[in-house]
Amino acid sequence: MILELQSAPGFPLNAEQIHSLTSGTRGAISQLNARQGIEEDGSEMTLVSLHVRYGSLSLLSKKVCRYGEETTKQGNVPNEWIANLKYIAIAALKALWTDIEPLPEGSDLHWWQLWVRRYPGTVLLDFGRLLQELGIREKPPRLSLPNHVIVMVQAKRDQLESSLELLNTLSEVRKARLCRLEFTDLKGEEQHEWIKDALERINFPSLNAPAICLLDSGVNRAHPLLAPLLSEQDNHTVFPDGDSSDSWDGTGHGTLMAGLAAFGDLRVLLFSKERWNQNHRLEEVKLIDRNTSHEPQNYGAITREGIARPEIVAPERSRVFAMAVTADGPNDGRPTAWSAAVDAAAFGAEEQGEPKRLILVSGGNAKIFRPNHAFSYPTDNQTTPIEDPAQAWNAITVGAITHRVQIQEADPESQLVSPIAKSGLLSPYSRTSSSWDKHWPIKPEIVMEGGNAGRHPEYGLEQRASLELLSTSANIQLRPLAPINATSAATALAAKLAASDSHTLS
Repeated sequence: MILELQSAPGFPLNAEQIHSLTSGTRGAISQLNARQGIEEDGSEMTLVSLHVRYGSLSLLSKKVCRYGEETTKQGNVPNEWIANLKYIAIAALKALWTDIEPLPEGSDLHWWQLWVRRYPGTVLLDFGRLLQELGIREKPPRLSLPNHVIVMVQAKRDQLESSLELLNTLSEVRKARLCRLEFTDLKGEEQHEWIKDALERINFPSLNAPAICLLDSGVNRAHPLLAPLLSEQDNHTVFPDGDSSDSWDGTGHGTLMAGLAAFGDLRVLLFSKERWNQNHRLEEVKLIDRNTSHEPQNYGAITREGIARPEIVAPERSRVFAMAVTADGPNDGRPTAWSAAVDAAAFGAEEQGEPKRLILVSGGNAKIFRPNHAFSYPTDNQTTPIEDPAQAWNAITVGAITHRVQIQEADPESQLVSPIAKSGLLSPYSRTSSSWDKHWPIKPEIVMEGGNAGRHPEYGLEQRASLELLSTSANIQLRPLAPINATSAATALAAKLAASDSHTLS
């Protein structure tokens, strides 16, 4: 059975007390999840869900009896934490729900993220059989973690609640969310003649040089600045159609990331007349496709697949992974399936030899241009939490600062615009972890240039290309150069910084 225990208001359980619930039971009683909550009066409390094997409830009752009937040789009461419990009840789906959003009501179809226990070994077999019997649709691939397999399913709430046998295979249930790309589409001027001049000055690296592997929306590698750095065999996709081109509209996203990761702000290269020694290459894995159906993906499993592809093609190449893709989620620092997959990939868990990887993840962008919202800097940045999967402990989360405070556009309206952030301060686009509980990591670990925004005295927030960075556009023929900003830009620059030091990638 599944039991839910709740502590009394104002008496939350600590980690040691939660562990005491299952200690000494030899796995007969196991913790499914534990979560902190707040009562209506503001008091803290703890909810713990336990899985109790058939015939093992007596092990828990003995702990309660010891508290009520025994004293130790020193005169102490054993299991004092039981005094903090408000109730112990048989529970089902509600006890397994650990998402910050309320459990969906009604009879509509929803996408669910099911955390299936891996042990004992028959659990996964039972889970697959029960999905078929209940007519529940599963969306592959699955994500395997040390203690769980995370599965995406589409089902009605009553389908899940109708089978205690199915719930018995789970440890957590969460909402499955759609991925959202942090990118603001900006226009730039055609600079074909400058690109041609730059190509004559660049010393390109060898094929075995260190690489930045971008997990993004694809790259249009026909761009003249990118083709010498991104070989066709290094331009991958996780989609079965084999199309690795940039799927994001207009100037693209992966292509913009590629130019910035390779060269930094292109103004430096284009305005220079000196020889340019390029010391690292590019790899790309198309992780998201805007042309696919809008259904939530098991992004953790897909990310693991994306990381594996370039390693199979070029196993001896040193590389840093950079991902500027985030998703809506709890945004409170708690681990998710996606962040757990990033953590496992960085540490090499579940892999032979436990290979270590340097993975950079963008912190996500504050929505400063929301309609009917008066953006307040930096208050909104401090209260807008970092997005999934950037809470991963083993990844390097990238935030954005800015030094771009000079508006170069000469038109009268642009001259009325004032930059929001002062030089060297937090970029208006950057999120923070200021609102997280103190036991979660402090994110981001590194900040790089992410551009600035401006404020017009009459029209409010506005963008100007001179306040942002310049990179390679996916619209190669008509607009080969375009601006890029926010934590995507900062993540590309952080990857370039890592790749510039060969010791970082060794």
